[in-house]
Amino acid sequence: MPKITRHQSWWLALLACCCLVMTSCLGKTVIIAQQVSPTGKYRAELREGDTGAVGGWMCAIRVAEVNPDLWTRLLGREADTIFGTYLRHTRISFTWGKEDHLRIVCKGCRAADIQLRKDAWEGITISYDLTATDDPSK
Repeated sequence: MPKITRHQSWWLALLACCCLVMTSCLGKTVIIAQQVSPTGKYRAELREGDTGAVGGWMCAIRVAEVNPDLWTRLLGREADTIFGTYLRHTRISFTWGKEDHLRIVCKGCRAADIQLRKDAWEGITISYDLTATDDPSK
């Protein structure tokens, strides 16, 4: 059996440290809240992601069919992201209204903060309450 030299052990330790640092830079995504629509057909999720060393926080609201058929799943059309921003989740909330209407509230949002905003998806209509608290004259 070959013996590992001191020089090789230093290189292995350096490689292990690099792998650890790179893994911590990848970030993670967490589901903060989820609700099923009144009809039970759709589910909405508020997700927050830490993009790690390459960026800041990102929040998104994603909607999905609760029980999609086989063809919908195979085509990848059972879910979609409808709202995205580089703000923390504490400023964003959502509620289902009558039938399949989703209302998204973003406290302190400015138009520049929002990267994605859709007004409808499949059978869902979406409305927004974007209450800017920043002074627009600045």
